[in-house]
Amino acid sequence: MNNDLPVSLLITAFSGAVMLLLPHISPHRYLFAITVPPGFPASPAGRTSLRRYYSAVVCSIAISVVALLEFDRWSGPLLPVAAMMAPAVLGMLAFLFERYHVAQAAPRPDPVREVELSSDDDRLPRWIALVLPPFAFPIATAAWLRARWNDIPARFPIHWTSIMHSA
Repeated sequence: MNNDLPVSLLITAFSGAVMLLLPHISPHRYLFAITVPPGFPASPAGRTSLRRYYSAVVCSIAISVVALLEFDRWSGPLLPVAAMMAPAVLGMLAFLFERYHVAQAAPRPDPVREVELSSDDDRLPRWIALVLPPFAFPIATAAWLRARWNDIPARFPIHWTSIMHSA
């Protein structure tokens, strides 16, 4: 087994998970980047579209995992990269395919626009808070460095002086 295989599988799983969450990141009034009326995602056309999208992304993840396991026996740097990109590329193609179908199936917006002044329906999902931990580490590192700045020596020892002078 190649040492890169677990990392490749993890990258594939992450990109597949992102693609599975993609239709739910936008506000509720959009489905596949098309403005839809309230309740359209729960309608038969909306559920069919979501089901088709999920099955395409899951199939792309499965294809990618099988390809990574098969490419593990071969030597070649580009084959695993292509296999890891499969969920993202095929997922985007499935997204665009469903975007076209939702644009065809969704009722046309009324030419007279009405504005709703409440923002109750525009909330992001609760799991969006999961993007905050990557920002916490650099902030914690900066705070630690600021607290211990005086403990850092003014000069660092360099052991290459004889090599640098002889060149």
